Amino acid sequence: MSLIHKFKNINFEDDDDGDDQDQSSSVVCHTAGLTTTTTTTITFITIFRNIFIRKNIFNAISSISEIDRQLMVILNEDSSATHMFEKGSVIVQLPFFDIIERYCMRWEFIKHYLPLDHHLPPLPQQQTNDNDDTTTTTITPPPPPTTTSIIIEPERLLKCLNRYPKHPNATLDTFLCLIEWSRKVYGVDFEPKKPFMMSCCENGHLDILSWTHRHYPNVYCSKNAMNSAAKRGHLSVVEFLHFNRTEGANTDAMDWASINGHIKIIQFLHEYRKEGCTKNAMVGASKNGHLQVIKLLDQMGALSTTEAMDWAARNSHLSIVKYLHYNRTEGCTTLALDYASRSGDLDMVSFLHHNRSEGATTDAMDWAAENNHIEIVKFLHLNRTEGCSIDAIDKASRYGFIDIVKVCPKRCSTNAMNSAAMNGNFEIVKFLHYNRSEGCTPLGRLWAHENEFHEVAEFLYDNRSESRV
Repeated sequence: MSLIHKFKNINFEDDDDGDDQDQSSSVVCHTAGLTTTTTTTITFITIFRNIFIRKNIFNAISSISEIDRQLMVILNEDSSATHMFEKGSVIVQLPFFDIIERYCMRWEFIKHYLPLDHHLPPLPQQQTNDNDDTTTTTITPPPPPTTTSIIIEPERLLKCLNRYPKHPNATLDTFLCLIEWSRKVYGVDFEPKKPFMMSCCENGHLDILSWTHRHYPNVYCSKNAMNSAAKRGHLSVVEFLHFNRTEGANTDAMDWASINGHIKIIQFLHEYRKEGCTKNAMVGASKNGHLQVIKLLDQMGALSTTEAMDWAARNSHLSIVKYLHYNRTEGCTTLALDYASRSGDLDMVSFLHHNRSEGATTDAMDWAAENNHIEIVKFLHLNRTEGCSIDAIDKASRYGFIDIVKVCPKRCSTNAMNSAAMNGNFEIVKFLHYNRSEGCTPLGRLWAHENEFHEVAEFLYDNRSESRV
C-alpha cells in the first residue's frame, strides 16, 4: 500500500486555545481501527530551526540592508553609522578597529582576529611506526615568536578603547580583555579621556562606569553624565552617580526624564536632589503622552505653559488634555483645536469645542479638508464660525476628496478646477463646473491634456470658455 493510501484518512486539527505564546497542533491518525493522537507545541525555535525558513529570513535581512546601503550612497550619507546587516565572514575581513568599535563583538570572538603576543598550545600529532604497526603521539614544538604584523599608533588604540562604551553592546569583560591585550601587545596603558564617563552613563554601562570610578577616581566627569543617564532611563547609573560622584546634575535631568516617561528616575531625582525641572518637563511629557508623569509633576508643583495642552491635543492624548483642563490653569491656544482637526481626532475636537474657550482659526477646517477628515469638516461647519479659506476646496480638489468639496463653504479659486483637472479628478471638475462660479484657467485643460486625461480636457474645452484662451 502506498503512503498516500495509508495516510488518506489523516485529519489535521488546529488546537487554538487563544494563547499566542504557546500554539499547539494535533495530528490524529486513523489506521487499522486504531487512533493515535500526537500533540506538538510550535515555538519560535521550532520554526527557526527550519533551514528553508531561516535561510529566507537572513536573505531578506541581507537584501533590506543592501537596499539601505544603496540609499545611503544616493543620499551621500555614511552607511557605517547605521545598523546594517553584515555576515560574520565579512566582519572578520574588516580592520579590527571596526570589529571593536563598530560591531562591539565579544572577546570570545574578536580574540581570534587580533594580533597576539603568544601562540596557542600545539596540537598532538599521531605518527605510525612502520616496523611494529604501533601508533605514537608526538607534540610538534611551537614556532618561534614573531613580531606583531600590524602596526598601530598608540594614540589610535587609546582612542579605540575610549570609544568602546559608546556602543550599547559593550561589556566589562571584553573591555578588560582589550585593556590587557593593548598593554601586552602594544605597550599601551589605558587612560580614560573626557568623553569616557559620559559614554558609560549615556549607554547604561554601570559595570564599566563603576570599574572606571574605582581605578581612576579623578577621571573627568560632568553634570551631563547624570543628565544623559536620566534621559536614557538608566536609573542604576543615576543612583550610582548621585551616591558616588560629586558632579551632580541640572534641570535637564528631570526635564529629559519627564519627556521620555522615566517616572522612577523623576521620583528619585525629586527625593534625593534639588535641581528640579523647568516648564519643558510638563510640556514634553504632555507631548509624548505620559499621563502618570504629568500627574507626578503636578503633585510636585512643576510649572507649565499653554504648549502642554496644545501638544497633547495635536498628538491625540485626550486623557492628558482632560487632566490639564480639570487640574491646571495654563489652558491652551487656538493651535489645540487647529491641530486636533488636522489629526482627524473628532473626540478631541468635540471636547475642546465644548469645554475650552480659546477657539480655532480657519486652519482647522483647511487642514481637515486637506487630509480628507470629512467628519471634522462637517462638525466645524455645523458648530463653529471660523469657516475655511480658499485653500480648503483647492487642496481637496487636488487630492480628489469630492465629499470634502461638497461640504466645505462655497469659497475657492481657479486652482481648484485646475488641480482637479491636472490629476484627472473628473467628478470634482464636473461638480465645480455645475455648482461653483470660480471656473478655471487655460492651465487646467493644458495639464489634463499633458497627463493624458483626455476626457477631462474635452469637457473643459466644451464647457469652459476660459479654458480655450
